[in-house]
Amino acid sequence: MHLTGRLIFVKPKKVGGSTLEFLLSSVCDSGDALTPLSIHEDCRRYQRDYQLPVNVFASTSDEHAYHHVIKSLCENINEIGLASSKVNQPGLWRKAQLLKMHARVKNHASLRDIQAFVGKEAFWTTPLVSICRHPYELAVSQASWDLRKGEVTSFDEALDAVVSKPHLNLRRYGLHRRWRGKRTPFTLILRLEELDDGLRHLAALTRCEMKAEVPRLKSGVRFDERPAGAILTYAQKQAMERHNRPLFDLWDNPPSL
Repeated sequence: MHLTGRLIFVKPKKVGGSTLEFLLSSVCDSGDALTPLSIHEDCRRYQRDYQLPVNVFASTSDEHAYHHVIKSLCENINEIGLASSKVNQPGLWRKAQLLKMHARVKNHASLRDIQAFVGKEAFWTTPLVSICRHPYELAVSQASWDLRKGEVTSFDEALDAVVSKPHLNLRRYGLHRRWRGKRTPFTLILRLEELDDGLRHLAALTRCEMKAEVPRLKSGVRFDERPAGAILTYAQKQAMERHNRPLFDLWDNPPSL
């Protein structure tokens, strides 16, 4: 998300980024740049009168078509329910998915892609904002997501795969305390676990009062709702700390206003 002159939001994976992106869209307008979320979530944006994805599609006609599809889906959601809308309106869902593919900047865009989209000057002069969560919770959420997508055959296999290598959030988004030997370029990185308290920082950057209600999107992905510390084995915790030490350092002391 690029809130022109206010902030650039970088959305990592499995750390509550959709929640923060959804929340920020409440203070955006048609002059900002917002990427699509899931179709369900964009329907919720429309229902709450938040800004729909804008200024990221390959053409204005694609943008207008996507907005029309979301609005059309929402017209019947109150009658048939959001969960049933995909079954009852498969053509609209498919059209929305195809239009999302035509966005110039994808959801979870890398720092390199974001800089190319907003321009080097804006990238280095606009506050760069992101979000983190405790690395154990990140590991469990990522493993749950990979299992749900069918990339692995068991939850233990998924966990072992996640903790045995540097997470994508380090490679793609540069979530380090020091970045390429220099201070991190991020102005503010909020903790998911303390997001309610972080709203005042977002209010300062956006110069708008943030919504008091914080939605918990994608909360149904995890198969095991216990705290991650109770799910991971000692060996898995050790592996996560060995391969992802910068994420622990970030969570302990994230950049803050």
